Amino acid sequence: MNQQTILFLVEKYNALHNKTPATCLKYHYQNNGVNVNVYFDAYDPRSLSLCLILACAREDGTQRSDYYFTPLNIRGTSIETRFLPSIPFSILKKILINSTLENFYETMETHIVSDSPRRINYPEDTFFTNTLQYQKTEYLPFLSHLRKRKMPEDTLDKLNASTDIPVSILRAIQRQGFTLVRTPDPAKRKTLTLILNNYNIQL
Repeated sequence: MNQQTILFLVEKYNALHNKTPATCLKYHYQNNGVNVNVYFDAYDPRSLSLCLILACAREDGTQRSDYYFTPLNIRGTSIETRFLPSIPFSILKKILINSTLENFYETMETHIVSDSPRRINYPEDTFFTNTLQYQKTEYLPFLSHLRKRKMPEDTLDKLNASTDIPVSILRAIQRQGFTLVRTPDPAKRKTLTLILNNYNIQL
């Protein structure tokens, strides 16, 4: 994401009063028949949180829809389909242009800087909570703690794609024989600094 857009989001979030760990900004718009929901918070300035929920109606004549949830590395610069792992094809085919997601991300940034977001609390947003509850995903949104288990390479790659934690920090966690655990509950989230300080891993 463009650095100016990141700074814009952080300023918008920081301007909110009486924030809690569950407070965030929510954007909603449509992209080629796909409902796009963007959730952002800067509760942890060292690990900004941006999550996407995408939804679209199925084309099988039923009233059902397909849903997709993922956190994203907000500081990521590469635009590749692998950054939306396990996305239903019914959604992917609507947002791919020339086999890339570049236009999708550019459109998202345009809406972020031009639309007015809503202030919400994650647990009070039924779309957010229901999607996390009923859609199977390993990409949980919030940092929780370290577990005594050496982080596998594929887990490190997934964390690099879905959080903005520097690879050097992920490697430091891995070298000390830990893996980073995430949670769907904002009440249980911890800042990256607090988590690492408990294990003497320096940022």
